[in-house]
Amino acid sequence: MPWKTSSVMEDKLKFVLEYLEQEWSMSELCERYGIARETGYVWLRRYQAMGLEGLREKSRAAQRYPNQTAEEIEEKVLGLREAHLSWGAAEAEASAGTG
Repeated sequence: MPWKTSSVMEDKLKFVLEYLEQEWSMSELCERYGIARETGYVWLRRYQAMGLEGLREKSRAAQRYPNQTAEEIEEKVLGLREAHLSWGAAEAEASAGTG
């Protein structure tokens, strides 16, 4: 007998559809699927708001970096590094005027 295989997306969709059939409570379904109730409600809200697209995995990468060096300063420093390979950080910083 072959192993039962399913994707995470299929499991999420199956979970939501079973909940919408109203045969199981949210607590019962979450227990059957081995997830927290809060996760079940998140999946349900996303499905109701965005349909199937809402169940796709979302990137957890930061969307912005508040302490990132400004692009113009970064370009200036990189240009100095290329022009003066023997310089260290102190010389590049002094020449760039970033310190």
